[in-house]
Amino acid sequence: MAGLIGRLRRLYVVGRSALIMLDQPNMFDVFDDWGFDQYAQLSTPRLDGTSHGTPLYETLQDVTARLTDYGPDFERSTLAGLLVTVGDACSQNGYFDRTPALELLRHLRNASGHGNAFNLLNGEPRLTAEYRGFSISSADHGRADVLFTFIGAGDVLNLLSNVENHLREIEGRWS
Repeated sequence: MAGLIGRLRRLYVVGRSALIMLDQPNMFDVFDDWGFDQYAQLSTPRLDGTSHGTPLYETLQDVTARLTDYGPDFERSTLAGLLVTVGDACSQNGYFDRTPALELLRHLRNASGHGNAFNLLNGEPRLTAEYRGFSISSADHGRADVLFTFIGAGDVLNLLSNVENHLREIEGRWS
């Protein structure tokens, strides 16, 4: 479980780095040097054994031309996906020892999976849900734009790093 969090945090860094690299003046020279041409496709396997092809150059050129649009899209979709993936894995283990940081993660996961808003019904939060000055109470029910208004990207990464370290400490006690 802790390893999953570490891998996902590193993938986030790779994605952010790619956006930074696309903003560099001679970025396409690198692809030319690697032997990619304007017709290169990124192949993604389908279940039926065929592949979905995405035009590499066209896609990169579009992202490069509109980085100010793509940056926030990347942040929200990546962090929301990360929170949902980690939250689902934690859920399979009953959120381990239900520390306040893990409870905060649980509510952030739920908000990420449900329109980026807190849905705190039936007495939620039942347990303390807080980390580094971020805390959730029943008054937060309906609060929208959880990612980036309630909590920032770096704060999510800090929380996940803390949870990763905590799970490494308790590793082996939960199965």
